[in-house]
Amino acid sequence: MTSLSYFWAFLIRVRFVFALTALAVSVSMVNLALKSGFQWGLVYGGFQWWVVCDYMAWLATLLACFAAYLDLKVFWKNSSYASTILLSLAGFTLIFFGRLASLCLNASASLPEYVGPLFGSYYTREGFFCAAACLVSGSTITSIALLLHTVLGRPVVFQQAETLAELFKKQQIRLSKTWDDLWSSPSLYLAVAFLIGFIHRLIPEILWWPWLIGWDTVEYVAHLMDFSSSLNPFMSYYWMGVMRNCPPLLNIILLPVSAIMGAWNTLKIYPPVAYGMLSLSSALLARKTLRLDRLGSFFTSMITTFYVLNLRISEEYQRQLLGSVFMMLTLTVMDSWRKLDTRKALSIALLTVCSALSHEVTALFSAAVSLVLTLRSIRDRDYRGLVAGLIGLTASVVLEAWYWKRPYTSSAIFGVVPAGLVSYSEDASPMVLSYLLAGYGLTLPFAIAALLQPNGRTTYTKTGLVTLMLAGISPMLAPYTSAATWYRFLIGAAPIVSTLAAAGVYRMSRDKRLHVAYLLLIMIPGLAFTYNIGLLSRFAGALREFTSGFAATPSGSEELNDLKQLAEWLGSRNLNGTIVVSSSVASWVHIGVRNPTPSRLMQVSSVTSGTLQILLEKAQAEKLYAVTTQNLTGDSQMLRVEKLRDGAYKVYLVENNKP
Repeated sequence: MTSLSYFWAFLIRVRFVFALTALAVSVSMVNLALKSGFQWGLVYGGFQWWVVCDYMAWLATLLACFAAYLDLKVFWKNSSYASTILLSLAGFTLIFFGRLASLCLNASASLPEYVGPLFGSYYTREGFFCAAACLVSGSTITSIALLLHTVLGRPVVFQQAETLAELFKKQQIRLSKTWDDLWSSPSLYLAVAFLIGFIHRLIPEILWWPWLIGWDTVEYVAHLMDFSSSLNPFMSYYWMGVMRNCPPLLNIILLPVSAIMGAWNTLKIYPPVAYGMLSLSSALLARKTLRLDRLGSFFTSMITTFYVLNLRISEEYQRQLLGSVFMMLTLTVMDSWRKLDTRKALSIALLTVCSALSHEVTALFSAAVSLVLTLRSIRDRDYRGLVAGLIGLTASVVLEAWYWKRPYTSSAIFGVVPAGLVSYSEDASPMVLSYLLAGYGLTLPFAIAALLQPNGRTTYTKTGLVTLMLAGISPMLAPYTSAATWYRFLIGAAPIVSTLAAAGVYRMSRDKRLHVAYLLLIMIPGLAFTYNIGLLSRFAGALREFTSGFAATPSGSEELNDLKQLAEWLGSRNLNGTIVVSSSVASWVHIGVRNPTPSRLMQVSSVTSGTLQILLEKAQAEKLYAVTTQNLTGDSQMLRVEKLRDGAYKVYLVENNKP
């Protein structure tokens, strides 16, 4: 026998000592807590002794579980499962899951603002009782079992039956068959991919119910209500203080739903549904284009679902989320179809036009892939592909020009440049690099590796990815002709990158442990963002226009209630005149005012008496309405102020008091 074998034999002989020590440590932990004042309800009192208690709990857990493991190792294959070996298994299970439950209960006291450490954390009352009860009872059960086994040299058998090893082997075979049946279905993996994406995105909506998640989402509600009242997809609408030509497809799709359940509830349901579709489209792209098997395609959908940049898109970039779905579907059909018949050509034309109608970022993507399709069709003399490419290219270019209200942008250096190009200072380059490293450091290398592999056809996937990435890093490459809001293009590549990265990892090794490890690595920031548990404050600071997690804005329930009541109050009254409001809450006011103009709903940084007086003089108006949290003064020499609504957010009628 080797030295290691002697060592294991020694550990097995003294396993009862480990269990008994675990029981002693558990009892000592309870005694320390009671002596330190826990019986008086001092849950958080005395930081240092709580740290000692937690370390004692971990020590007892490790000793008891190790003792039970050694006992099971000895009798796992040679003793009936209907014996006292079940006591060892029961003790192990009770301690393990009791400790896990205790950690969850302790964390519930500080989440979502703070995540406690794994070792030395605070205890809630429930967490302590759970840990104490499970440790003491589990250690006692394990000690009794190991005492019997040590004295008798074997478990006490109640009935002759198969061993635990044989029993678990049967269950493993049964689960393996069920697993194989799951992936033998041609479309079940797609349904599961959709459900996981849908449920993962639905949970934050439920946790924040009934409030909307994200700053922009409130404006989407108001914008959908404006569209419902005008029903014109190609007119300028009020958006964030200015009149904009907004991509219309989201409003068109959501209009029937909002007619039934209202704009507010529609924007609560839409993000989970669209996110589920994004997860599904990622699996489709992996299956049809990258030629992964069903399990690999499902793996890509999991990476896409939990990837923090994709979650950020779904938080409040609702039009871009829709465009991302159409972008992924477009890549799936364009890269998986070689020869185009009329039906396929029409499908490509429809998808590229839908991408362009969804968002400015995906309109650029649509123009790029349509251009490549057009050039390849000319080379191959494929008139169907040529027509589809020209339709997508023309629609994308025309829509981009319409979104910008003209086909060019003024430039102080060049005079004019194509629409969407602006100048950035040199300060933008560090922000771009920071975004690139923090956002794509875990995914882009594997995505590039996937593209370099010969499996699959990825011409259009490469085109779309390169187009969006070049637009995203343009301030670092060409600061005087950069894409406006470069960070929206950079994050727009996230669904493609996450899918390719998952494919790269999956092909790199068939070892499922590597796949699980990579998924966990992606899930850590993704889950922290989803549940806003306070881990991403530094990470969010490295990314332009990035939040630390899903949350309503503002986050206080009383303030949210007052803002919603304010919107309803404004909607029930026809205030004839300019409404002045701070930019931070203008979207809530917009919910109560239909199809305003910037002169009707005016946004300012701060609503003060001085600001209101300047606005009255500048507009040469007799009156205006002010929405503010401040208490404006009453009649004065210059202004006459009348409060129309009280609350956290007050509404005042402000009139010019000059003769």
